[in-house]
Amino acid sequence: VVLLVGLIALFFYIESANHSGSAERQEAFPDIADQVARVLIEQGENNIELKVENNHWVIPARDNYFADAGKVNALILRVAALNLFQKITDNIERHDGLGVGLDIRKTGKTKISFFDRGNKPLGAIFIGEQSKSNAPAKAYGISSYYVRKDGDTSVYLVGESLIVQSNPQYWLSNQIINIEQNAISKVIQESLVNSAKVVDFEVERNPNISEEESFRLVGTQSGKEGDSEVIGLVASGLVNLRFEDVVKAGSDTTKDLVFDKSTKFLLGNG
Repeated sequence: VVLLVGLIALFFYIESANHSGSAERQEAFPDIADQVARVLIEQGENNIELKVENNHWVIPARDNYFADAGKVNALILRVAALNLFQKITDNIERHDGLGVGLDIRKTGKTKISFFDRGNKPLGAIFIGEQSKSNAPAKAYGISSYYVRKDGDTSVYLVGESLIVQSNPQYWLSNQIINIEQNAISKVIQESLVNSAKVVDFEVERNPNISEEESFRLVGTQSGKEGDSEVIGLVASGLVNLRFEDVVKAGSDTTKDLVFDKSTKFLLGNG
């Protein structure tokens, strides 16, 4: 009985989300998705700019390094298609309390602005507080947020989670390479000692034992026992290899940086 009541409550919530205030879907920014060439995300004291440069999404804050186009396009499509299903208020005095006031630093909330290739504004939206009502829907993982389009006093409720990142690292296209362990035949790590390369260790595939323990120490380490799990991790070093952040070469951060180790991965074909 309790489950049935909960499902009925959820059904009526979803129905109200689809029909409240308008018989038709009211999207935030219809028909702008294919025009967007610059996105500005302001979040409290932080902000991140994403823009198209030479037909690629880049991050100016990271010296125009490539942004993850999939993430950027997903954000544009998601925000543009937001269903403004329920109008809450036109009262400007309530804007700050709902987290959709003009002063982002004051509210600590989020503003997303879209621009075309000529830097002409296409639209902007404030994402405010999460609604504390709609408890039956929350029980089923449905979130609702207050939003307001810039230049409009109307505040609406949207029935989905709107967590947006302003950290540049989140938006980086950070995959370096992805080669499965079974394609690797040998791994060699070397150190730079007095301008000369010295082999630290070598790991190679052992065809005589099972796949799970198919790598062994060789060379100067041959015959010594090694942790099979650690050896396996070395051999899988190119599986979905990603970096955390990028820094411009020649900057103060990298001026004293020395690359004193190198790791070579040999594929099955050598």
